[in-house]
Amino acid sequence: GVLAGVGTDQGTLTFNTQQVLQCYMGDAIGWKTVASFVTASGGSKSSAAGKTIHTFTSSGAFTVTQGTPTCEFLIVGGGGAGGQDVAGGGGAGGMVEGSIPVGPGSYTVTVGDGGSNASEGGDTPAPGGNSVIAFPSNITAAGGGRGQGSSHFPGNSTSGGSSGGGHPSSASATQPGLNPGVSGITQYGNPGGGGYNNGSPGPQPHRNGAPGTGGGGAAGYGSWASGGNGGPGIVIIRY
Repeated sequence: GVLAGVGTDQGTLTFNTQQVLQCYMGDAIGWKTVASFVTASGGSKSSAAGKTIHTFTSSGAFTVTQGTPTCEFLIVGGGGAGGQDVAGGGGAGGMVEGSIPVGPGSYTVTVGDGGSNASEGGDTPAPGGNSVIAFPSNITAAGGGRGQGSSHFPGNSTSGGSSGGGHPSSASATQPGLNPGVSGITQYGNPGGGGYNNGSPGPQPHRNGAPGTGGGGAAGYGSWASGGNGGPGIVIIRY
């Protein structure tokens, strides 16, 4: 037979050393995988719709100890902080999704932090951190760019997964050009918009990006108001 010591009558089942259950479907089709058994750890583990899901809201490792799963993944970079005063908002973290087969091993997962805001005059808001899966080569979702404040404050908006907004203009999005040579992925990132001029209703409370979304922080609005912090990124692996 196709497998040593195993018959090839149609409907024959075998459980091989790779923890895969296979069925012989006849000479025209051959052996087909019926089920693959995977043991893996890392992140917060859950299940839905017959899939196992590992959610990382902080950096760690995805470790496969048994099986060779085809992993679907979603990677989101941290959001950039918003600018001060009359300013542009922080850029959202870039996003990458795709799938890749992996074997036993430990794969480093990095979750990008959200950029911190400029809490005092003279501070510069920070861009978001990159989120990365080493599968085994790095697949990166870039952190969002920081928003640019008015001329009272240092620092222009920066490029990123999605760039920060600016006053009066913004930088460029870098995510669509990242991860060259990696097949089977889709990448998302867009340039930020320009900021608006000062006006009523005066200073407004800043808003932070939501955790686990890579959302950019909102811009400050008038009278040297600080922008919001960027939201942390997230990495999700499913098989």
